[in-house]
Amino acid sequence: MRRFYWELKGVEPRSKNAMPEADKVAIQESLTSQLKEFRRRSYRGPVALKLWFGTTEPNPAHIQTITKNLLDLFAVPRHLQSNRKALLYLDDSQISGLSVHCDHGCPEAFIRLQATPFHSVLHDLDLIGRYSDSLDEEERFSIDELENAFSLQEDIEAHPERWEPGMFQELRKHYQGSAQASWLKGSTMKLLDLVMWYALPEHSAQALENTTQPSIDLNGTWYHLNPGRILLRELPHAEGQSADYRAHLREVFDAYQSGFGKHLRPMQTPIGIEVLIKPPLDSSHGLHDLDNACRDYLLPRVAEAFSPPIPKGNLASSVGPGVDYYEVWRLTRRPEDNTPGFVSIALAPSIGHPGMLYKIDKAVEQILDRLD
Repeated sequence: MRRFYWELKGVEPRSKNAMPEADKVAIQESLTSQLKEFRRRSYRGPVALKLWFGTTEPNPAHIQTITKNLLDLFAVPRHLQSNRKALLYLDDSQISGLSVHCDHGCPEAFIRLQATPFHSVLHDLDLIGRYSDSLDEEERFSIDELENAFSLQEDIEAHPERWEPGMFQELRKHYQGSAQASWLKGSTMKLLDLVMWYALPEHSAQALENTTQPSIDLNGTWYHLNPGRILLRELPHAEGQSADYRAHLREVFDAYQSGFGKHLRPMQTPIGIEVLIKPPLDSSHGLHDLDNACRDYLLPRVAEAFSPPIPKGNLASSVGPGVDYYEVWRLTRRPEDNTPGFVSIALAPSIGHPGMLYKIDKAVEQILDRLD
């Protein structure tokens, strides 16, 4: 009952500096109107957001700069006179789960939003964990499928003389794309991964304590064995650490490319990233806003490393390399947990990949239908 939906058509999603004042006013007026209609106050606690927007401009901004502007507009009513101190939430730091999709070259510009209290998401995950045997099996990574795709790709590349030059390039691109699709299918986040990462605190105080926590620890070990997942150290949490962290990012991604780059460059399919952030043990300087962490550190490095194509939609030309989907979750640190934080990036296909919040909703519906 505390979930909130909002949609606005006809206003072009843009970065903060590129968006006209009239559009900022239109966004905040529309959001305020719907909040009042449903008698909603701003969320005071942690919240999960699902954001989807479509652009029509020939040279749109990157997904992360548009998102930054929209998240700011959803918070403080700076562009209109209002008695509200906040619109949807008080501050970006309340966002504990964020899923963003961007479509370029749309016939009409739009912005869509779904907001859910984060504790509701956690209880949904708990329900999924309790009745996981009632779920349809998620698509899983197949090493045989991947090896077969690599074999076909290598066979094409080993015998270019068999084909006309144009045909050879098309076949090579096709089989490389198939291999990359198999790779990405294995790396994506699964529902039961989130169930393990977010075991509810009240359960750890019950008889499940001895089984739940070892499962989480084991999940953390094998989750990062998949080659499509990249493990980074915790985000910088003190002044002067940003440059060192960017150097760490470059080192990790350079090593990743040296090991797997031949399979992933050039990237033939649009990709997104799914991120887990475990906060640093020392969070005295405050927690990173999830969107800032992706914008400042992760998304630019992923785009640079893999040069993924972005679907151009109705645009006459490509909008260049980049990411058109990202999702990021802040993990809950248990009071007795003294281990370092981390950042985990899972490469994911962006086309036909709805994101975890959508999967959670559908899984809960499926469970309830079967229970009925």
